[in-house]
Amino acid sequence: MKRYLWLWLQSLILFLLLLGQVLAAEPLWFAGKSPRSAARELEAQLTTVVAAQIDPRFEALRRALVEESELQDIETRSRLYSDAYQLLAAFWQELYRRPAGKLDLNEPFLLVPDDSLLPRLTEAARDARLMEAVLQLEPLFDDYLLTRNWIRHYLSLPAPPTLKGPLRLIAPGEWADEVVLIRQRLVDLNLMPPNDGGQWMDSALVARIQDFQSQHGLAADGVVGPSTRYWLYLSGRERARLLARSLLRQVHDHHFFARDHFRVNIPGFQAVWVEGQQIRFRSKVVVGRLQRQTPTMHSALKYVVINPRWNVPRSILRRDILPKIASDGGFVARHGYEVVGAEGQVLALTEEQIQSAAQQGFPYRLRQKPGPGNALGRYKFYLDNARAIYLHDTPESHLFRYRQRAFSSGCVRLDQAEELAYQLLHRNRTSASQIARWQSRREPKWVEITEPVPTYLVYWTAWIEGGQPQFRRDIYGWERPTSEVTTVRQSHR
Repeated sequence: MKRYLWLWLQSLILFLLLLGQVLAAEPLWFAGKSPRSAARELEAQLTTVVAAQIDPRFEALRRALVEESELQDIETRSRLYSDAYQLLAAFWQELYRRPAGKLDLNEPFLLVPDDSLLPRLTEAARDARLMEAVLQLEPLFDDYLLTRNWIRHYLSLPAPPTLKGPLRLIAPGEWADEVVLIRQRLVDLNLMPPNDGGQWMDSALVARIQDFQSQHGLAADGVVGPSTRYWLYLSGRERARLLARSLLRQVHDHHFFARDHFRVNIPGFQAVWVEGQQIRFRSKVVVGRLQRQTPTMHSALKYVVINPRWNVPRSILRRDILPKIASDGGFVARHGYEVVGAEGQVLALTEEQIQSAAQQGFPYRLRQKPGPGNALGRYKFYLDNARAIYLHDTPESHLFRYRQRAFSSGCVRLDQAEELAYQLLHRNRTSASQIARWQSRREPKWVEITEPVPTYLVYWTAWIEGGQPQFRRDIYGWERPTSEVTTVRQSHR
């Protein structure tokens, strides 16, 4: 009996050894079901980066793995998967290496695949941990998978229809042949179920169009005009590109974010204060115009200034104010400005002297006194940075009625500046009566925030909100295709 048992054990051991040899002979990414699942996951990650159009090597790998798969043996395909793994690992490493708040996706990524990863992959496959190794490449970003699914959906969309002009506005309740195309496009975008509503802009369709307009930063009036058409008929490939590039920006920014922070999304014209994963404060903002862009940066909000003075930057003085003073010497007094000398003293110049100085280059500084007409309004929020960029109130409240709010000279104007000031000061244990006393004095009062708030100025033209992608205009042209950016740069040389 013992002899038979011993022979049986020998046979089992021999079988397991032979089985191990067979499995070892199989290519890394095709040895059983688990590696095949890991390969599919790797394809999905690769497709997401390909959509952003960052490096042609990603597109070449994806094409070889997906479109040319029938032309390759499994050994070749396995090597391609390993190449894709190495390239993705190098990409994320390089992305995180880029400085905080300074991500230019149009600058080449110098990707050097790390060959030392291959033995680790082999070891992971042997220990049935290949999927785990692939999943570790995913960025730690809450909306990553949902964003990836939307990118995949956009890449699957049929080409948008070609419209023949002239095109007119289509208002709620009207009939038009184009309404059929509009319905189908909303169906394609997963924004409404299939229907046969025909050519009538009925109330159900209008409601969907209004949702669509809100998701793209447009006036939600239900009227189909040029801006709504632009977004409706934008190709799926371009939607995927915008969403993928914004995903990379968000992943990079979140890599450096503090859990609780204040954030301004420049093309979104929106500021939020996040605390405990909840929105504590939200406000519309005005940002820099195209010629005077608000920069992306990571900083900290350290002071609230009540009744601020405005020290006019030399660039704004030269471009905007001196021409007015040169033709009208009374402009300075009428708008509450002071002429300041080299030693910081206020100069008592006549209107004629001021006008003459403006015509000859103006060797002085200009400072606006606190008051209702001060360009900074009643509050300034000092950010720690070397570029003199800060947040502030504004007397021009009418600007917040516009959807596109790129009007400033670089600083960020807040619609709800007073609310933010009160929240920061109360958090600072400052009483309402003390705040009122400071306000009544009409003199600048700098109040240091005992716990500075990490503050980030970001550039996200797309993001996920309520499960749905949100898109905004690329106001500074940062997301133009790389070929266009190269052409523009060369034209300026």
